[in-house]
Amino acid sequence: MIWDVRNECMSADEREAIQVQRLRATLGRVKAVVPYYSRLLREADINPEDVESLDDLAQLPFTVKDDLRDNYPYGMFVVPFEEVVRIHLSSGTTGKPTAVGYTKSDIALWAEVIARTLCGGGAVPGDIMQNSYGYGMFTGGLGLHYGGELLGVAVLPMSVGNSKRQIMVMQDFGTTLLSCTPSYALRLAKVARILGDAGVNIGALHVADSTDFGVLRFVCDKPDKAASVLKEAGFSVGEAEVLAIQVPHKPGALADALAVIEPLGINIEYLFCSVESTGRHGVVAARMEDGANEKAGEALEKAGYVLLAPSEAYAL
Repeated sequence: MIWDVRNECMSADEREAIQVQRLRATLGRVKAVVPYYSRLLREADINPEDVESLDDLAQLPFTVKDDLRDNYPYGMFVVPFEEVVRIHLSSGTTGKPTAVGYTKSDIALWAEVIARTLCGGGAVPGDIMQNSYGYGMFTGGLGLHYGGELLGVAVLPMSVGNSKRQIMVMQDFGTTLLSCTPSYALRLAKVARILGDAGVNIGALHVADSTDFGVLRFVCDKPDKAASVLKEAGFSVGEAEVLAIQVPHKPGALADALAVIEPLGINIEYLFCSVESTGRHGVVAARMEDGANEKAGEALEKAGYVLLAPSEAYAL
C-alpha cells in the first residue's frame, strides 16, 4: 500500500535530484556548525558543491562509531540547543553511548517515515498494533508509537519483556500487528517450541532486551532437560542458583520479604514471582549476587519465611 503518493511514486531521476540537493545541504550545515566535520571535510578537501550525483558518496569520509563516542554528548548536534525537544541514547553496551537530539520537525518526520513503513507492510486504520519495542532512552518504541497513531491504528504500548503478559494482551485485545525486534518474537517462539516438544514446563519467565542481544531467563520443572535440548539447538545456555521462598499471597508481601534482605546490603540481580496453584501463597525466586544466597536464606528463615527446595521452586 502507498502512504505518500508524491514521494513514493516519483521517478528515479526526481528522487536522485532531491537526494543530491539534501546531501549538499547536510554537508554544508555540518561543515559550518560541527567542528569535527569541519575538520574532516577540510582535510579531505571536499566542499558541498562538489557533490553532483549519488556516485560522489564514495568520495566522502566515513563516520564510525568511535567518532560518535568521541563527540558525546553534544558534539555532533547541529541546531541551537533550544530547538532540541528530545534526546535519545544508544544502549552503551559496547562502550560510551551515542546521543541523538531531535527537533519538533525531526519527531514529525520520524512519525511520517514509520507511518509509511507500516502502510507499506499492509497496516490500515482499524488494526491493533502491539508495540513491543522499548520505551525509554533507546530510540525504538516511541517512533513506532507515533507512526502508528499517525497512520490511524490503535497502539498497545507494551514495551519489551514480560512475555506472559505480552501473550495475554495479544489474546485479549485481538492484536493484528506486532512491532518488535524480529529476533525477540522468532527466538522466543523457537525456545518455547523446543521446550514444549521436550516436555519441559515453564513456571516463570523473564526477557531482558538490549540492542545487541536478548536474555531469556526462566524457571522450569526439568532444568537439566531444558539445558540439554537448548544446547543441542545451538543456544548459549547458563544455569544459575536462585533462592526461593514462600510468601503470603497478599499486598505488601514482597516488600516485607525484601525488607529482611535490605539491611544485609545484598544485591538482587533479578527475581521471579508467581502464585501457587492453591492461590493461598506466593512464591518468590531471587538470584542474589555471587555467594549471597546462603546469607540471605539464613536471614529470611530466621524471619519466619519458608525456604523452598529446588523441586518446589521448579514447580512455581
